[in-house]
Amino acid sequence: MYWTDWEEDEIDDSVGRIEKAWMDGFHRQIFVTSKMLWPNGLTLDFHTSTLYWCDAYYDHIEKVFLNGTHRKVVYSGKELNHPFGLSHHGNYVFWTDYMNGSIFQLDLITNTVTLLRQERPPLFGLQIYDPRKQQGIKHQVKLLLSFQHNNTSVVTKIFYFDSVSEML
Repeated sequence: MYWTDWEEDEIDDSVGRIEKAWMDGFHRQIFVTSKMLWPNGLTLDFHTSTLYWCDAYYDHIEKVFLNGTHRKVVYSGKELNHPFGLSHHGNYVFWTDYMNGSIFQLDLITNTVTLLRQERPPLFGLQIYDPRKQQGIKHQVKLLLSFQHNNTSVVTKIFYFDSVSEML
């Protein structure tokens, strides 16, 4: 498991960090610490063993391989005002913006950003549910894009695919 932890300290930009541990809580270790102040959303790309996160102080999205190598900023455009929730699916990263109540989609191949929805702020978490990530499921793929507003889950879009290849 992975999680973020941070404090407000504009002088020391190593106060924010991403930690990891085994699912039983043992083998806890700090995973990423440098040049990070307010890490918020975390999401995993299981196919490429990549961890993505957003930093609400630096207003960007970063990634690193799960072995700790090849850390880089994925996006730092004007749409990142105060990124909070983050979720990965296929060639896309989706995020919520806490301050302006927006949900955005970033195409990781073209680096194109699309505004998907505007809500009343603040927005918090964002999850994409894909049954392909669950072992033993072999039926129609349903992609559910949801977000939270004032601790209430709200469904934004539901996509149905007959096969995984249709999603690509």
